Amino acid sequence: GMARSGEVVDPYVVVDLIGVDKDRKTFKTPVIKNNGFNPVWNATFEMFVTAAELDVLVFQVFDSDAASRDDFLAHGGASCHLLRPGHRFVPLFNEKHQKIPMSGLFVFLEMTQKD
Repeated sequence: GMARSGEVVDPYVVVDLIGVDKDRKTFKTPVIKNNGFNPVWNATFEMFVTAAELDVLVFQVFDSDAASRDDFLAHGGASCHLLRPGHRFVPLFNEKHQKIPMSGLFVFLEMTQKD
C-alpha cells in the first residue's frame, strides 16, 4: 500500500529501460533515509538504446520499509526517442496515473552515439 500520511519516507528510485529485449536494463539508487521532500541520489547509470522508438525510460519511486514490503510512491518516464540531453524534469504520477502536484525528479541526461 501507500505510505501513511505524515510518515517520513526513505525513498529510492528504480530506473527501468523497457522495450526491446537487448536494451532492457534495471538500476536502483541507494535509499535516502528520512527525506521524502528533496532527496538527492547523485546516482549514475549507463544504458544502451538501440531502438529509441520502442524503448521507454521509466522511473519508479519507492519507500524503503524494513518491516514490510516497500511502498510504491510514484512513477514517471518518457519514450526514449523524446529524450533530450541536459537537465530535465520528470513529472511524477501516483498509482492511478494522476499527476502529483509539485512532484518530480530532476535528472541529467547525457547521450552519445555509439559507432
